Amino acid sequence: MARMCKPLRPCGASPAAVCRRDSRHELYVCGVGRSTQGPVFSQEPPRIVHFTNSTGVTVNCVADGTPTPAVTWTMQDGRPVEEVMGLREVLTNGSLVFPPFPANQYDTQLHANTYICRATSAGGTVLARPSQIRAVVVGDYEVQVYDQLVMAGNTAVLRCAVPSYVREYVTVTSWVHDDSFNIYPSLHGGECDIVSLEYADDTLICL
Repeated sequence: MARMCKPLRPCGASPAAVCRRDSRHELYVCGVGRSTQGPVFSQEPPRIVHFTNSTGVTVNCVADGTPTPAVTWTMQDGRPVEEVMGLREVLTNGSLVFPPFPANQYDTQLHANTYICRATSAGGTVLARPSQIRAVVVGDYEVQVYDQLVMAGNTAVLRCAVPSYVREYVTVTSWVHDDSFNIYPSLHGGECDIVSLEYADDTLICL
């Protein structure tokens, strides 16, 4: 004869709900089993991860719980992290891998972004602290300065354009005029401010 289940709490509140027999009232009582334990990080990813394109890096994220939680990664905006062939991998154990890559395959969306590890099980979901991933490309790079057309008597602002993959690690130290005269830049972004421009045609080099 089938017996009805009288829950201590709504059984639907957790997939891990179990029933025990109450012989006194000849029914089964439902509740959440003690064997269920929400996910807890045993190895949380670091806040900042720097690596070079010649070495690559593996970012580990490990969570424990009962049942065993599934570990996944998302971007800061909530989009799931997917594999990008040769540039980004998500292993079944929850590790996020950035293999070594050639300089011309640097991608700011992959190599200069914020990632979040999450662990999910029947016991709930927990989010790790955000991890800022920064790849540094090792090798030669060139800076550029674009021509500015300025009327005489006005102020010219010259900017030194540094490639994005090394911009965070490069400081503009000076601008050189005629290979001998150094102009030291402003404190804001290495700009060269020329006030009351008098030259009709002149050249400056960014260092």
